[in-house]
Amino acid sequence: PLGQAQQPSAVQWQQCTALMEALIAHYGWKGRNVVRAHREESQTACPGNVVMGLLNQYRTPVAPPDTSVKGTYRTTLRVMLRQAPQRQAKNIVRVLPGGQKVEVGALVQGEAVQGDSRWAWLSSGEGFIHFPHLEKVA
Repeated sequence: PLGQAQQPSAVQWQQCTALMEALIAHYGWKGRNVVRAHREESQTACPGNVVMGLLNQYRTPVAPPDTSVKGTYRTTLRVMLRQAPQRQAKNIVRVLPGGQKVEVGALVQGEAVQGDSRWAWLSSGEGFIHFPHLEKVA
């Protein structure tokens, strides 16, 4: 179990948030603020300050997708199409060659890569491409 000043691994936190999202969807709860820590319900330090900080970040509202960028784009180089707006080895759907045309449905915030956290969500629903690797097709 995690607690005190322990830092969960990326995989542990990813699995924890996936479980929370699944429970929220399954029970039809309204938003992430329904997720509570032990210390918010009783006299305890659980889950510790590190995990409590992560939980507070998780509960912070996420910016809605930006649909003003909808349209046809071309990849500027070979890119990874990913299941989520983040770089994880298991997250790759497929590799797209440079010059590949794609339809972008929205811009979302995700993992910052070289300081840029913008990711394009493809209209096909297939996945995400880091936005700086796309150029608008006229």
